[in-house]
Amino acid sequence: MSILKYLGARRRGNQLCAARNYLKVLGFSSLHTAPNSSVELHTQDEEVVIALGSNVGDRLHNFKEALTLMRKSGIHITRHASLYETAPAYVTDQPRFLNSAVRAVTKLGPHALLSVLKGIEKDLGRTDGIRYGPRPIDLDILFYGKFRVGSDILTVPHERIWERPFVMAPLMDLLGTTIDNDTVVSWHSFSGHSGGLASLWEKLGGESLIGEEGMHRVMPVGNGLLDWSRRTLVMGILNLTPDSFSDGGNIQSVESAVSQARLMISEGADIIDIGAQSTRPMASRISVEEELGRLIPVLEAVMSIPEVEGKLISVDTFYSEVALEAVRRGAHLINDVSAGKLDTNMFKVMADLDVPYVAMHMRGDPCTMQNSENLKYDNVCKDISSELYSRVKEAEMSGIPAWRIIMDPGIGFSKKTEDNLEILTGIPDIRSEISKRSLAISHAPILIGPSRKKFLGDICSRPSAIERDPATIASVTAGVLCGANIVRVHNVKDNIDAGFGIWLHATMGKTVHQETSLLHSWQHASNLDMRTGFDSIRQKQLIMPSWNSPPIASLKCNLDATTFRQHNHLIWDFDFCLFDRDGSLFLCVLFESHFLAAKLYKLFLVEVTMPIQTFDNKHRTIIIPPSQIKRFEFV
Repeated sequence: MSILKYLGARRRGNQLCAARNYLKVLGFSSLHTAPNSSVELHTQDEEVVIALGSNVGDRLHNFKEALTLMRKSGIHITRHASLYETAPAYVTDQPRFLNSAVRAVTKLGPHALLSVLKGIEKDLGRTDGIRYGPRPIDLDILFYGKFRVGSDILTVPHERIWERPFVMAPLMDLLGTTIDNDTVVSWHSFSGHSGGLASLWEKLGGESLIGEEGMHRVMPVGNGLLDWSRRTLVMGILNLTPDSFSDGGNIQSVESAVSQARLMISEGADIIDIGAQSTRPMASRISVEEELGRLIPVLEAVMSIPEVEGKLISVDTFYSEVALEAVRRGAHLINDVSAGKLDTNMFKVMADLDVPYVAMHMRGDPCTMQNSENLKYDNVCKDISSELYSRVKEAEMSGIPAWRIIMDPGIGFSKKTEDNLEILTGIPDIRSEISKRSLAISHAPILIGPSRKKFLGDICSRPSAIERDPATIASVTAGVLCGANIVRVHNVKDNIDAGFGIWLHATMGKTVHQETSLLHSWQHASNLDMRTGFDSIRQKQLIMPSWNSPPIASLKCNLDATTFRQHNHLIWDFDFCLFDRDGSLFLCVLFESHFLAAKLYKLFLVEVTMPIQTFDNKHRTIIIPPSQIKRFEFV
């Protein structure tokens, strides 16, 4: 049921109850206008929303410490929002913030809760300072149960929720597109909008705000913050097992493992995923000790090579002890094919490790996953969404925040051929289903791993795994176009090359074959460093010999709007100059596309029919509707 219908259907029946609750809270809070002179008694669990912000010191450490102290103080966290890096508001001359929020239950009364949060802020070094100024931690009560609270020291709902995108975005993450209880109904009603909080969020700009200069949804990994919406990441597979389905036994020594890692990095891999235990169908399980014996020498050697600087190292394991040791030795993320089901201690260990966690969908284990019972689905994308969300929810309850979770729908694991194909094109459906329960989890990066798998061999009659690279490229292309954020592949080079065709398809609307040929001919024809060449052209106005007039406008822009917004795996940076030639407006554009691990520069001219006023100087962007494009040609 939609929020609007739900609120409308409940309005008459709840008027008396709402009035009673409101009067109750008025009396309750009025007892605490002088909170130090009374004792607040409260025994009923109430659901609350608490916002977090930090822009001083180690921001992530501040968040972790705050959440730990909240749990120790009787605040039981049930959901986490995504993590956002945001520009400062009100006082703009200060560092950027990290913002998020949590949903929790507590027996603490509203003023007792406020006191606990203020104590945590003090413990983490917050002092009185400039209003809206820098602070190591900021904890605000956004909602307390179904109640409005008003006193000299506390106002709930927080009075500035409605004007702050950096608060509204995490708040919306804590909800689903369907209403899960009466308390959430109250939160929607507090917004004052007939469509509830969702309507208010859309009025502020909604999802279009994410990725803009002032707000990015990020994941902490390595020494930085990853904005996975900017481009698709390539994860190269490094198998150390003698029995993997594709390349088992290929890596016979530490030296050969390092050589393969170097090769994949040179070909453009962003992540190297090291696996020391086979999870192919019917694979025998090895012990923790044997897995560590294979893994650690290679992990240490790979971590020590200079080429790994700026790259991420993942370890593929379902053992919590292996995960713990791997992270201690420098691994940046853990890739668990069982989503915690094959080691009940995994979630507890991961909650303390502060690295991203890949939770993959699988029924049973490698020995049982392809039995007939595990292959039964009513609706494969819906069923995967439900089962995967239940694992992620348990991970959250164990202390792994949503901002450290990556989801993998598990292509090839307890799936039939038609199921795998359904997943490749059904990524939007998986996100949509999960969004009904948690928008934060629905925003999480999605990883797919179709590389060389048996279903591709069945489709293409390729019994040998090594012959399935062309089919892999096709499946990766389909997954990326449907929203996959990370692709896990054996053949890094060819899958990255495939990205050029996708890029051109997005920009030109021709067939991939035509675009790839055009790209190659364009690249071979150019002997210029395109960035340097364009800067020179722009400064000298030498776009064409007869163009001697100075540019009307010259801006540095980011474009991820309108025509290309549906391709959220691409980021488009471009420079442009606008020229007036004989009454016609021409735009000279240099596009820089980051797709997969590649950069591609493209220079072209667009003749447009538009007034100069269509430039948005404030946001430094320009949008050209297709109807206004008269001519389009490469230089």
